[in-house]
Amino acid sequence: MVRYILYSLLFLSLFIKIPLYCSETIEYKGDYAEGMACVKIGSKYGYIDFSGNIVIQPLFEEAHNFSGGLASVKIGGKWGYIDNKGKIIIELQFDEAGDLYKGMAPVWVGNKCGYINSEGKVIVKPQYDSVSDFYEDIAVVRNGDKYGYIDRRGKIILEPALDYAYSFSEGFAAVKVNDKWGYMDRTGNIVIKPQFDEAMAFFQSMAVIRTGEKSGYIDTSGIIVIKPEFDRACSFSEGLAAVKVGHFWGYIDREGKILIKPSFDRADYFHDGHALIVKGNKSGYIDKSGNIIWNSEK
Repeated sequence: MVRYILYSLLFLSLFIKIPLYCSETIEYKGDYAEGMACVKIGSKYGYIDFSGNIVIQPLFEEAHNFSGGLASVKIGGKWGYIDNKGKIIIELQFDEAGDLYKGMAPVWVGNKCGYINSEGKVIVKPQYDSVSDFYEDIAVVRNGDKYGYIDRRGKIILEPALDYAYSFSEGFAAVKVNDKWGYMDRTGNIVIKPQFDEAMAFFQSMAVIRTGEKSGYIDTSGIIVIKPEFDRACSFSEGLAAVKVGHFWGYIDREGKILIKPSFDRADYFHDGHALIVKGNKSGYIDKSGNIIWNSEK
């Protein structure tokens, strides 16, 4: 009964919106997520809105940003979850708690990790040393120095036996076996033989691979479609990929043809037809024809 009275009092105190006055120094401010940012005031964490008003008072020992309508918070050495009104939705009971992502959140009991859903129900009993978020309904899990995969129900797709493993993308996951990289499908079968010195996720049906010191691209059948000749390479976005030749970055198309000459110190992914680039002390945006709008000095 005492616990529930304390929770009720905590909820009432959290719900009051208080202006953030200058005398209250923010020692830390996270990024805004779902309309609020986590802040540290004094030794405690709380949340502010876009106007800088305290909407959930700083009463937590630690706190994370909101994700999926909930945020993990720590009180009395234990973690639980609150909603955007500050109400405790999932009881403070875990030794550590991660962000909710697509309805699942990683939680730790002792030094073992499992998953709960948004209602606090344990879906996967804490039994792993580390876990990832679920991508394409599959998560990477690790025990010791070996990696495997489980689905959202906790069913084992592959027992931890891999040297390393990445999350799934477009139905494939890059995996490391005996110091070489290949790809596995969603059933746990190796479909592209481990043969590369490095391998990244598939995007737009192509993946970056490295052999020796050079990077190129394969398709989903494992065939090299752009031979490894770049010093570094990034995934394709909107039909173009950033590649590094010598000291500079440029862009290639899906045939491997250089469309934008490598001349930049940094080249990001394309989004809505433009990509951020940096050259010397200038930064700007480039379109797919190579036209640049310089917008600032670094």
